[in-house]
Amino acid sequence: FLDYSVYVSFFPQLVAGPIERATHFLPQVQNERTITYQRIREGAWLILLGYFKKVVIADNLADIVNPVFNDPSAHHGLTIVIAIYAFAFQIYGDFSGYSDIARGVSKLMGFDLMVNFRMPYFAQNPQEFWRRWHISLSTWLRDYLYISLGGNKDGPLKTYRNLFLTMLLGGLWHGAAWNFVLWGIYQGGLLIFHRLIFGRSKEPEKVHLGRRIVNIAIMFQFVCVGWLLFRVNSMADLSVLIQNLFAWETIPWIWVGYMAVVLTPLLLLQLNKEVSGDLLHIKKWRPSARLAVYLILLAYIALFGKVDGGEFIYFQF
Repeated sequence: FLDYSVYVSFFPQLVAGPIERATHFLPQVQNERTITYQRIREGAWLILLGYFKKVVIADNLADIVNPVFNDPSAHHGLTIVIAIYAFAFQIYGDFSGYSDIARGVSKLMGFDLMVNFRMPYFAQNPQEFWRRWHISLSTWLRDYLYISLGGNKDGPLKTYRNLFLTMLLGGLWHGAAWNFVLWGIYQGGLLIFHRLIFGRSKEPEKVHLGRRIVNIAIMFQFVCVGWLLFRVNSMADLSVLIQNLFAWETIPWIWVGYMAVVLTPLLLLQLNKEVSGDLLHIKKWRPSARLAVYLILLAYIALFGKVDGGEFIYFQF
């Protein structure tokens, strides 16, 4: 009973994940844990990175996103496009930042939580995106909804039905609002469309770099359409944003420059993670290189960090 109580009340991941499975967590409770220098170093790195993602990336981009989505009638054209792109990185920075902090704190306590994000915006198709985004939720939906509904065992039509219902319920999990319903329908539709055209794929196709970049860029546009549906405050606001999207307005270059400044370190770290396959790969770097990265992130936090940025987005779900 005590072990189970620790599992259900483990505070680092209690509010916003990762959604840790008992089969992975309980053995760690029951086994002896040792706090080593390596664990402390890895935990501190994850906490630093997560804090950077939250107070530098997410909270600064909120200053671009919130004015547009809170007053859609006052914005047009490329301003809306930039706000949608900004929200894509805001929600990623906010949510993956929380997951990194949760993993880091857990490491300091002797526990290993699952990796919840694997560079989702490097995905080349919808299936790969959901293997990279909020992995603990997507695997939970797969195991307890999709497979329980029958998975892909009973032919293509029932497979499409199961995909659709799983993503629809995944949308409703975020809230009983029409925009989340529409977001779930959209995500289910993307998965079905990809399966219809390309069939079932376990791993993304190995392609040369140029085509891979094109695939990633195209998939990112589809992802951002989904984020538009996810972020709107109401269906009326969605209608206004879509109408105003096609009205011309000069590019807010100051927003573009601001995004470039705050996102550059994140993109470089994500590229390194995509190549190495491990966020903790930095521990293999030379000490001078690691120190440089730590100092750069700390400098960004000191210069651009917003200590009054508000709670994590996923606290509301």
